[in-house]
Amino acid sequence: QWRVNVRGRTYFLSVRTEVLGVADDEALDILSELKDSARTCRATLLSGGAEWLRRLSRGTDQREFLAACREGSRMEGHSSIQHSSDLCDSCGEPLSSGRLAGEHYCRVQVTFSCPLCRSRWSTARGRFHPKE
Repeated sequence: QWRVNVRGRTYFLSVRTEVLGVADDEALDILSELKDSARTCRATLLSGGAEWLRRLSRGTDQREFLAACREGSRMEGHSSIQHSSDLCDSCGEPLSSGRLAGEHYCRVQVTFSCPLCRSRWSTARGRFHPKE
């Protein structure tokens, strides 16, 4: 997610990824791997007081950064410990997941109904801010 300021207005942008042409369970596996890789790259980029970010901005070879990301990925594979302080008290998911506007939102099943026409519809993509 990114925060963008244009002409005095703030916008929040995010990327939605979709995998086409494979079974749903395979698509979920692919997206899960992609998210894990993105988290590892972000953690590597910002580790050590954002040392890699500074090095890359000075022109360090990107291959060195990618090698560091691969090493970080191997190290994460050896440790599957999730600290309880990193989990949401409401949904139990990592606070680093389900982020909108930079904050964690729990994903919930929601059913809406229109009081005028009495139509009902549901979604598994509802969001709930745990502090509200």
